[in-house]
Amino acid sequence: MLVMVMISGRGNLRNMADASWWELTGGFLGAYFVTMTIVAVPRLGTLAVMSIIIAGQLTTAALLDKYGAFGLRQIPLTPMRGAGIILLCIGASLVIRK
Repeated sequence: MLVMVMISGRGNLRNMADASWWELTGGFLGAYFVTMTIVAVPRLGTLAVMSIIIAGQLTTAALLDKYGAFGLRQIPLTPMRGAGIILLCIGASLVIRK
């Protein structure tokens, strides 16, 4: 990805020194996410992989809200939100079963 940025001329590598460590993980984590999705879909099926991804993303979002990560506003993890997360995970596990 770094090579593509350099070839396209869209990136300014001097600004990388000003970036936070977590801002620099986006490219690596994005490539990892795409690779793992490509590997998992033939083995588990598209529905199973997408349900796991969505449940994971929404669970992560609830935790980021709870702790106010990355300067976000803190939103408490209420019993209703917790129940929603549990139901999402149960739904994902039901889709995986054959």
